[in-house]
Amino acid sequence: SSPATAAAPATKPKVSAPTSRTVIAAQAAKDEDNGEELKEIFLDEAREVIQTGQGAIRDLGADPGNLGLQTTLRRAFHTLKGSSRMVGYAEFGEAAWAMEQMLNSWLAEQKPVEQDLLSLSSQAMDAFQKWVEDISRGTDTVWSAAPFRRSADGQRIEHAYIELELPQEVRTRPA
Repeated sequence: SSPATAAAPATKPKVSAPTSRTVIAAQAAKDEDNGEELKEIFLDEAREVIQTGQGAIRDLGADPGNLGLQTTLRRAFHTLKGSSRMVGYAEFGEAAWAMEQMLNSWLAEQKPVEQDLLSLSSQAMDAFQKWVEDISRGTDTVWSAAPFRRSADGQRIEHAYIELELPQEVRTRPA
């Protein structure tokens, strides 16, 4: 009888530990996926909040003394501020914050909204709608919070209507 040939032990292929570069690349890809997902969530929420804000503005046109509607409008700007900041859209958040501050001041006086405040709020909601669509297309670099601050502060501090100035690229874009 021949001696049994011993089976060679199966060798496991050597697997090297991932390099720090691989780990960083994998984390970046995961973060990018998460970032894209968070961006889409933000965009969906922002579109809904803008619709709610626009509805409150329409209703305030007929019922300017309705504090509930004024609060709904303020809350819309507040939500746009918070959700945009959470996903890294700082300029958007600052613009929404300026509008929220304007509404906070108005609400503190508990008086009917004036047409100038409604006009500016409507311009801001329309601008935020355009800004959101630009974010979705990756063409949002032209936007800045400065015009929102200027208009909101004019209304809040000076009680003066200053029309919201959109970026040149947005104003000249075909409808």
